[in-house]
Amino acid sequence: MTYNRMYLSIPKERISTLLGRKGEIKETIEKLLNVRINVLSKGNDVEGIIIDGGFNLDSILRARDIVTAIGYGLNPHHALKLIEDDYIVLFVNISDQAPTVRDLKRIKGRIIGENGKSKRNIEELTKTFIAVDDINNAVVIVGKYENAMLARDAIIKLINGVEHRSVYKFIKRKAHILM
Repeated sequence: MTYNRMYLSIPKERISTLLGRKGEIKETIEKLLNVRINVLSKGNDVEGIIIDGGFNLDSILRARDIVTAIGYGLNPHHALKLIEDDYIVLFVNISDQAPTVRDLKRIKGRIIGENGKSKRNIEELTKTFIAVDDINNAVVIVGKYENAMLARDAIIKLINGVEHRSVYKFIKRKAHILM
């Protein structure tokens, strides 16, 4: 039997979100999954994160997914849904679809929408949680498998220039089958 340990990194700007007020988010993850999360640092530089989980690989993988989702900008309380068996996390890299910074901003704007309306609509229609990350230029989606896949497909359609109205109709057509 092997002792399981995982090393990963998230942007240093997101470490305080991972820790939470008075360490509450980190402690919640540790308590619910029976893991230890250690932030490695030298002075003000964060060097990485170690997740120790004894012999329970499933707990380490869930903790990794939660920490990574928070690192991509997802609200920690939404990321904690990944503790549940039927929730998954998906990442959509949008920088591959944007040859210029201007294109990247346009794509992010299409996904987020005016005052967050597009993102909110997709979340509500698919019953998922979504964050558009400026640091990693990616979208993170947390939800039940079918719902997260539907949200991912909708986001890919937006990236490819499909009209918002058509994307919402697509979601509604597919959603009535799922939900």
